[in-house]
Amino acid sequence: VADRRAVREQHHEPIDADSLAGPRTANGERYRPSEATCAHRTHKFGTRLLVTAVGSGRAAECRVNDRGPWVEGRVLDVSKHVARQLGMIGPGLLRVRVVVVQG
Repeated sequence: VADRRAVREQHHEPIDADSLAGPRTANGERYRPSEATCAHRTHKFGTRLLVTAVGSGRAAECRVNDRGPWVEGRVLDVSKHVARQLGMIGPGLLRVRVVVVQG
């Protein structure tokens, strides 16, 4: 099932820094940059999302475990692991498409 709003629109996505490692996410687990996780405002915790970079076609699957981002125009914060898979480490922001793969 596709997240139609996210598939139809393209968004810029920031990465969570290593310095954020350790604190608890909104679902109670600790944030770990090495895991494939993300923050989304409305998807249920545990929802798996396929995030695809529009320009390169690189894709990564991640699991929603936090809420956010709280910056206008952004729909997803991703862990460093996901950011690396998408090729975002240098740019920090990326236009992506998001599809729900399991929710």
